[in-house]
Amino acid sequence: MRVLLAGLAKAAAVVIICGFAALSGIMVWQHHQTTQRHERAEAFADGAKKGIINMISLDFRKAKEDVQRVIDSSTGEFKDEFQQRAADFTKVVEQSKVVTEGTVTATAVESMDGNTALVLVSATSRVTNGGNGKEEPREWRLKVTVTEEDGQYKMSKVEFVP
Repeated sequence: MRVLLAGLAKAAAVVIICGFAALSGIMVWQHHQTTQRHERAEAFADGAKKGIINMISLDFRKAKEDVQRVIDSSTGEFKDEFQQRAADFTKVVEQSKVVTEGTVTATAVESMDGNTALVLVSATSRVTNGGNGKEEPREWRLKVTVTEEDGQYKMSKVEFVP
């Protein structure tokens, strides 16, 4: 009888150890998945931040380069539309002698799906016009669709949130 109980105890111990090993494996896998999701969300948020800073930081002395930076950080329909208006936009910036310096104050990834994410962005820009020379702060709240394209995260849609 003792031999039977000892055998059952050993078998139970083996089953418990295997169960804990399986549970540990599942926890490691879930941690890995969560870490990957967080890293991907951070990459989308960084793409939105970079694109918005490019969009709200302009200097009339180098307007063409600044506009090209916006185009380079964009893709899809947004890029196509911005490229079509780039010459007019550059002209307005140069003629009004605008200098803006933008900062992103917060980002939050609302959703991710495949190679696209919707990122909420809060930003501030300090605007100086050639006419009055004083800085005027502007607050921006934006919904930015970011698309991963060849390992780069670029704006594909920008919406202003009231």
